[in-house]
This record gives sequence, C-alpha cells and structure tokens, in this order.
Amino acid sequence: MDKLECSDCRANYPVVDGVPVLLVDADDQASSAIRQFYSNAWKRDEQHELRARVLHNDLSDLGERYAAVNEQKFERHFEGGGGYFLDAGCGALPRVSFGKRFAHHVCLDFSLDGLIECRRALGERAITVCGSVLKMPLKTSICDGVLAAHCIYHIERERQHQAVSEMSRVLAAGRMLIFYANPNALERRVIRGLKRLMGRGGWPDVPQITDNFYYYAHPIDRMLGFLHDEFPDSAVNVLPLRLVSTTVSVRAFRVKVLGHAFFYAFRAVEKLAPRSARPARLVTYVVDRPTKR
Repeated sequence: MDKLECSDCRANYPVVDGVPVLLVDADDQASSAIRQFYSNAWKRDEQHELRARVLHNDLSDLGERYAAVNEQKFERHFEGGGGYFLDAGCGALPRVSFGKRFAHHVCLDFSLDGLIECRRALGERAITVCGSVLKMPLKTSICDGVLAAHCIYHIERERQHQAVSEMSRVLAAGRMLIFYANPNALERRVIRGLKRLMGRGGWPDVPQITDNFYYYAHPIDRMLGFLHDEFPDSAVNVLPLRLVSTTVSVRAFRVKVLGHAFFYAFRAVEKLAPRSARPARLVTYVVDRPTKR
C-alpha cells in the first residue's frame, strides 16, 4: 500500500516505508525549525549512533544510568496496561518499557527516520504514525495511556497548550505523563553562582547541543494551569524527574575522580525530597483520568 484515502473527505495521504504520513503543514516558525532539525538528527552517524542522542544525551556510563533510574520510577504509572499506549513526539527513542503492558504502542512523530527506528525497537507491537502532536491523526478517547517525553517544550510557547488539549482529547481513562523542564529550578541559581566564582571557562570542554531548534519551558504553575483547564475531571500533579539537566550532568560526571561523587550526591538529594518538584531541573506532570468521557 502506497497511500491512504480518507473515507470522509477523500483526501489521499502517502505511506512511506510502511509509515502513513498524516502530517499537517508547519504553520509557525518553531514547528518548521524543529522539523528541519530532526530531518537529519534521527539518522545514524559513522559510529552507527543516532545523531540526536549524541547531541542531547549524556552517553557516559553514569549519564545513561542517571537518566534511566530517574525515568524508570515512573513506569509504575502504566502498570494497569490497556489497549493503546501513545508515545507522543517519541523521535527514534520509544519508551519501550513504559508501554509494555499495552496491546499496541503508538509512536507519533514527524520524523520518518525516527519512526522507522521505533518500528525496529518495538516490532509487531508498534503502530507508527507520521503526524503532529498539535493535530493528532487519532480518534478521540482512543488511548489508555499517553507519554510525551521531552517534546512539549520544543513547541512554540503559545501553542503548547494546544498539544496538551490534543492529548486530553485522545486519552480515554488512564494516565498521562509529560517529561518537561523547570525554568526556575535550583540548578539555574547554582549555575549563576558558579559562573561568578569560576568564570566562563570553569567547566571541562564537552560537546554542546546545537542551537538551531526551538525551546521554551513554562513555569510549573503555568503548566499546572494548562493541565487543570484541559483535565478538569482528573487528578493533576507534578513530581521531580531529575535534579539537574544533561548540560550539567555531562560536565559533572566527566570530572576526574569526582564524577561518581556528583552522581551519588544528585541521587541522595532526589531521595531526600522525592515529591518536591520545584528544585528539580526536569519534572514530570502526571494526569490521572479515572473514567471514560
């Protein structure tokens, strides 16, 4: 099959490498910039590593461990399973373990390269759809679980609520998680102090994330407002995901001798205040919708 036809409007949509392309045109600068960036970022480099992982992630042993342990604690929110699990804006990195109790793992992204990688990771459980989180080509109340991992803050600041609204529309009864950033985190205050003490050259040189893509994180209270507006029937909460960002961890963990000390210090603080999100650099918004609408 090389195309799909809408039974209502008779519009045709291409199918590329088995992935239906149901993507609306980018109509704002942020969407265009992100789409352009990831048109190459989910391809593999000469070392067969995904370029976006090299740019965005701390691939050291401690960095990978730090990211994994902090995300894994949220897998319990999807223990009930169900029919369809939506991995929104997943790129080439589907959260396989989050959706393992669901019959189908729906990967929605605008990168064909990323979706092909998702299909390789998930096998027959994958339903890959090339589309936008701002206008999801999915039925209303079709999903029993939704995860948006580190993608919403790449949407234009005034349209992020639109993505939240779309996730509300497709979620029936179940849980929704958003991995997001906290612009007022303790890390930012500490970094400003360190810069005054150490100067701009105080950290070891490391690869930097390129700056040709859009990023904006709303404060916690603003995001909670979006969620309460879109999920008035649901319990809404915010929990800490990580005390520090990748930008800091990649520097801290590579400091000779002290790398492990930084790792255990970060983890110790996170364990002391397991429900205090406001100091954390990365947070998780949790929505629990108890009944189908």
